[in-house]
Amino acid sequence: DVQSFELGGGVLLVGRVNRAGTVGLDVHYLQKHETGLLTALNAQEVPPAELETARITAGISDVSRDGWQGSLPQEVGQDAAISYRKGCYVGQEIMARLEARGHARHALTLLTGEYLPAHSEIRYAERVVGVSGASTGTLALAKLRTDLPEGAELHVGEALGHVAAAGADVALAGIAAPSSPS
Repeated sequence: DVQSFELGGGVLLVGRVNRAGTVGLDVHYLQKHETGLLTALNAQEVPPAELETARITAGISDVSRDGWQGSLPQEVGQDAAISYRKGCYVGQEIMARLEARGHARHALTLLTGEYLPAHSEIRYAERVVGVSGASTGTLALAKLRTDLPEGAELHVGEALGHVAAAGADVALAGIAAPSSPS
């Protein structure tokens, strides 16, 4: 479902994606065409750190950046990457079991707090209940158990955190991007 457009002296490849329950677009181009394309689109380059903050704020999981390797897709907001209707594949039995059960033990969660560390153990009542992914300092994505009580005070490394949104609501939270604590 990728389309190609000529614009500003370069070629733009645009593909429709659905990573977080909301349809979006991936836009690709060759670096040598960047200046012409940005001028034609009346756009400017955004620094990678700003893009990362926007990704975390939007609740979009990234398996490699968040450290979710080895996690089930349903646990880290990657449900749209699975088709239960396709032929045989490795892990099909686990996916079928999860579909029948209706939920996984962990879910992608957006945490709020101050000085939230990335890639740290999350504890509740002295037990490990999850792990944080990428963090802006005041927001962090997390893979967190779904059986925690509402409003639970969580220890993310040495910091305190609270659930801002969980499961399907993460991508719909609409939380304004906060500034990092100084």
